[in-house]
Amino acid sequence: MNGSESPLPLIQKLVELDPIKVWSLIVTLFGDELRKGRVNLSGSQVRQRLGFLGIKPEAVRVALHRLRKDGWIETEKRGRETHYRLSKSAVYETQAASTDVYRKAAKYPAGWSFAHFSSQQDGLPKYCLSLERNGCFLPTERASDFSNAMVSLIEAADMPDWAVGKVVPEQTITIAEGLIRGISELEEQANGLTIDEHE
Repeated sequence: MNGSESPLPLIQKLVELDPIKVWSLIVTLFGDELRKGRVNLSGSQVRQRLGFLGIKPEAVRVALHRLRKDGWIETEKRGRETHYRLSKSAVYETQAASTDVYRKAAKYPAGWSFAHFSSQQDGLPKYCLSLERNGCFLPTERASDFSNAMVSLIEAADMPDWAVGKVVPEQTITIAEGLIRGISELEEQANGLTIDEHE
């Protein structure tokens, strides 16, 4: 790689950003494979892919057992090898979330607004982010949904730190910043490859 850093240390940096939930990572792996049209993965394939991230085989086994018990994973024995796939309900939930997970454009391009109500509101839609008993952040596109609220547009730069912290925890911001740095490093590495190395 023209003397540049190996991808493995970079992956290690990303893994260290936050403790990994192995069961969640496995569902993500199957979701990625599902987008490629691949439904089944053998146990050895799952262990190999997660092993590259430093996940030990025992942790993979325990997570697969939990996912099967919870109805997320189905198994099929083929010779000595066990093959795994998402259950029908898991496929449905994965596909339902795929638009948000893999989107490249902002989900709410018009930004966010703050809605203040005269009294405490219960049962607000999922797209609302509660800030206090009588207020919430909501996508500006959905502001017309609340005729009983006083709604004002928010500029992110004008939000005080305490409000930002209630919407996006500091730990999440730290992880996001680390992820951005890691992606930037990966792009630099890719740009440094020769044609032969790309092949």
